[in-house]
Amino acid sequence: MYNSILQFIEKDITEIEKLTGKILTGEADSDDLSEDIHDRVLRLGRDLITEIYEKLDDEIRLSISRKKKWNIERRNETKELLDVMGTIRFERTGYENKKTGEYIYLLDRILGIDAHQRITLGAAAQILEETIMSSYRRGGERASKTDAASKQAVKKLVHGTIVEMPLKEPETKKKMKHLHIVADEDHVAAQLWKEKGDLKEGVKGRKINTIMPKLICLYEDVINES
Repeated sequence: MYNSILQFIEKDITEIEKLTGKILTGEADSDDLSEDIHDRVLRLGRDLITEIYEKLDDEIRLSISRKKKWNIERRNETKELLDVMGTIRFERTGYENKKTGEYIYLLDRILGIDAHQRITLGAAAQILEETIMSSYRRGGERASKTDAASKQAVKKLVHGTIVEMPLKEPETKKKMKHLHIVADEDHVAAQLWKEKGDLKEGVKGRKINTIMPKLICLYEDVINES
């Protein structure tokens, strides 16, 4: 059995039983019990994931196939990921390919984690779902049960997400006599260009922050249905 589960049984269950006793004496209520169990179970989940990841890293390091292709370069390198249950911190081994000299963390490859990834796909999905409905801040708060992602991290995630929405090509192309095109432009005030405080001022002391996006609308003939 995993050590994290054994520790939960030995320590956390004892503390839960103590809290149960306080409910009987009126020192605590059902909400206290629910919150306490919620926090302890989430911590157990994070500890269990950490233990499993490090166990996998040990198995990779001891693998015969690994020894044939990869040399150990670094041990106990820390990786931190924001998971749906909170921040997961674990240690893994860095390897160098004997032929190519490539340096990677084999555990990351097996888990499907990119070199600079800091948020799991599950947490990222929750962030994007909330951000679409509300804001960067609330999206970051939705990242996990215990920890939040910064507004900057959420913004980077949103702007870096590319969604492909393929349109089915019609079997027969539509024919029309007229296609109307209306083009215009608008004025939008930028808050910054790349980072806060980088807007310059003009001769009259006004910020140079005007963006002029082009607006184009295409439509067919207008039909009077009245």
